[in-house]
Amino acid sequence: MFEKYYSSLYQKINPREQLIEETREKMYAKLAHRSSWKPSVLKICVSICLLLLFSGSITAFAYHLSGGDFFRQFFTDQMEHASESEYSSVDLNKLNDMASDTIGTVVDTDKITIDVMGAIVCKNTASILLRVTANQLDSVLIEGDHGPVKNYRFQENISGNLFEDYRVIACRYYYSDEKKDLGKDQLEILYTVIKNEDMQGKQYEMGLENFGSYHNNSNSSVAGFNILYPDNWKFTIDFPAESSNAKTLDINKQVSDHDIIVNNINITPLAMTVDFTGTASDEEAFHQEFDYLNEKVGLKIHFRNGNIMTEEDCRYSTGAGDGKYNIIAMFNAPVNVEEIVAVTLFDKSYSLQ
Repeated sequence: MFEKYYSSLYQKINPREQLIEETREKMYAKLAHRSSWKPSVLKICVSICLLLLFSGSITAFAYHLSGGDFFRQFFTDQMEHASESEYSSVDLNKLNDMASDTIGTVVDTDKITIDVMGAIVCKNTASILLRVTANQLDSVLIEGDHGPVKNYRFQENISGNLFEDYRVIACRYYYSDEKKDLGKDQLEILYTVIKNEDMQGKQYEMGLENFGSYHNNSNSSVAGFNILYPDNWKFTIDFPAESSNAKTLDINKQVSDHDIIVNNINITPLAMTVDFTGTASDEEAFHQEFDYLNEKVGLKIHFRNGNIMTEEDCRYSTGAGDGKYNIIAMFNAPVNVEEIVAVTLFDKSYSLQ
């Protein structure tokens, strides 16, 4: 079948977002001349879906908060910028059950300190926020117009087994010019990871490699990376075993006007994934099926209170590889899965009651 992977992003990309791709340097060179992407199908060779994470600014919150309390404050701040549809679906009551006990300083060297500000998980979906302090720098901000990834950062920020066998990895950098509670020598990285396995009750390793900054070579369209501190800072995250509310619905039925089969719907408080199987026998047919999915799926998530959430209310993407397709809707704040009564796909409603 086809060894390729396709991803379609249905939102504009914030220039501050970290882009994870096999050819990072080429991608950076392109991004330096573009402030946003329009919806399109990007043909890439690795199955990483690049998603926008939380485009709004964040107000101050205390370091001493537990993981659940931290994310409760985080999402509360996010809801100040949310639509009515998003806000009315939010449920922050189960965050303590989802929170990891791994919090505080996990790496402390003369050059780099890494703190886990919070980590939450439900089934196969987790969100983690790291705060990094460059102990020997006055500022991690770099003055001048150097493109969307201009400031100090890590050359590799997805090493470790947390980022193996994944479905989606999304990460987003914050700096003090946007997030006022950060010192000039600090940055934060927010991750959302969806894996092919449940993460509850398990320990995973994370690693950040080579601290430095990108630079443009005037004689090349490819950006290089200047390594200031060559190292690989490793640490572990322990996720709780308790299960928050989640739902799975097996469907395995063909849509009404196409051969695509809806396999299943999986929903956690943090995200929803829907898997499909196609019947394409060649690459051209594969493209046509994927285009059909993008244009016709018409995702709607129905809540008991009458609220309807669409792809416009989520960080939404579609992807495909080897004859299979998926859509992923990452919620901007946790929802109560028990309040979701149905999901509409291709104009057909699937009950979750």
